[in-house]
Amino acid sequence: MQVPGCNADDIDANLENNGRTLHITGAKTIATGNTTSSTRFEKRFTVGDQVDATKLSADLSNGVLTITAPKTKKRQATPMRLDISEGQHQRLTY
Repeated sequence: MQVPGCNADDIDANLENNGRTLHITGAKTIATGNTTSSTRFEKRFTVGDQVDATKLSADLSNGVLTITAPKTKKRQATPMRLDISEGQHQRLTY
């Protein structure tokens, strides 16, 4: 996200909605001669289920805010052996 002229103190990044929404807000004030102007910005991003929200990080460098959102590790299916019995079949009723 491009945020030229902003410092890290000018920007807030918060997780909302149980860690499923990233809400970024900020403001900057520019003074030119005798005048000053203020600019506010706000952006919301949906954080997918495949993202580990506890490991989100943000870095501001040269006017660019970079959010890193690592994926969760996939669970490896654990092979499981089923025991097979003989003659003890239960009839299912619906």
